[in-house]
Amino acid sequence: MRWSDKISRALSSRRKDTSFTVSMRRVFVLPTRHGLMVSIAILGVFAIAVRIQNNMLLLMAIALFVIFILSLLWAGENLRGLGLRAMHSGQIVAGETVMFALEMSGPKTAYDIYLDTGSGEVPTDFTNRHALAFSPTSRGLHPLPLVRLSTMFPFGLTRAWAWISPQNVLVAPKPDYAAARALLSGIANRGQDEGNDSDGADSLQDWVEGTPETRISWKQYAATDRLMEKTGDRSGGDVLDISYDLVAHLGHEQALSALSAAVLRAARAGRSFHFRMHGMELRHVDPQSVGKVLDALALA
Repeated sequence: MRWSDKISRALSSRRKDTSFTVSMRRVFVLPTRHGLMVSIAILGVFAIAVRIQNNMLLLMAIALFVIFILSLLWAGENLRGLGLRAMHSGQIVAGETVMFALEMSGPKTAYDIYLDTGSGEVPTDFTNRHALAFSPTSRGLHPLPLVRLSTMFPFGLTRAWAWISPQNVLVAPKPDYAAARALLSGIANRGQDEGNDSDGADSLQDWVEGTPETRISWKQYAATDRLMEKTGDRSGGDVLDISYDLVAHLGHEQALSALSAAVLRAARAGRSFHFRMHGMELRHVDPQSVGKVLDALALA
């Protein structure tokens, strides 16, 4: 990495704004090697023109100087408004490496753009996709790593570049599967002690906002005008009851890690579950809908 890139990256990482597109305030511009040679030539022509009082040489020096200045402005303008779309299927969990697919986006045509995610500059446009690795170490809302966009448009005399993050992402707590095993075994034992055989697929209770509408008994609603939900698990087994209160004694962060592991295990096993935490209650969460639970754990 060039010294200029190291300095500009450090300066960009200190910015507190949350813009994910390139603005002129984010652009860094320096002359290239050819640009330095041209600038020295312009100074030489200007000095000779003044020395010999030649108006044509002076006019040529001024014209070259204007072109050089315009190349600085055009290079920055070529980057202005560009952004990156980050695409990923699945959940982001602390302690795991996630690969994002990046696509350049912007309101206008851009020319001669290069992208660097850390493995070297590659040419890009609005149709190319590039891989970006992200390895979060803690839960919460985190920006994706900075990515560099650069260009030497239009004349190759100057190089303009900018560091931007594609977006912020929610990271779920690092799973603690040992604590989750104890949590899930405790749930199973409690279910056996309480005798859940009476809670069959036809058992009903008041519908709670946030529960999928597929659980509503529409026949009961048509008969009584009252929203009721089926409490039986559609898979025929017991519905897990994953609650923060069951692991609160572990401490806040470790409890969140245990809940994260329990939710991921339930999803991978294809089981639905009830989820309770800090007044939040979600019932009959499908394995395909665990994202909202992990997001809640990320921000808890």
